[in-house]
Order: sequence, then C-alpha cells, then structure tokens
Amino acid sequence: MPLEEAILHATRESAWAAWLDHVTGVLKSGFAADIVVLDRDFFAQGPASLLKTTAQLTMMN
Repeated sequence: MPLEEAILHATRESAWAAWLDHVTGVLKSGFAADIVVLDRDFFAQGPASLLKTTAQLTMMN
C-alpha cells in the first residue's frame, strides 16, 4: 500500500469509521487535532525510514 494511502487510512478514514469525521481526522480549522513533529521527512526518504523515525514533539487537542 502506498504511504500516502496508509496515512489516509490511519487518519481521515479511521475518524469516519468511528463516526468522528465531523470533528477530527483532517487538519482543518475548528477540528480537534493531535499533531506529531517527526525528526525526518519519510515521504522524501521512503517508507523504510519509518523504522528509524522518532517523534520530537506531540501536541494533543
């Protein structure tokens, strides 16, 4: 599965499956969001770099 598709399944589509797509699942004004700042761009480095990626900052709500 392409990386972009996997991220959509974990975010937008999981919010839809939980009946929460009216309040979360996408970065949009007025929506709840948990944001993670990572130490690398795994889109540029490829999916294998996910194994080495670490979170530098996590923001909730």
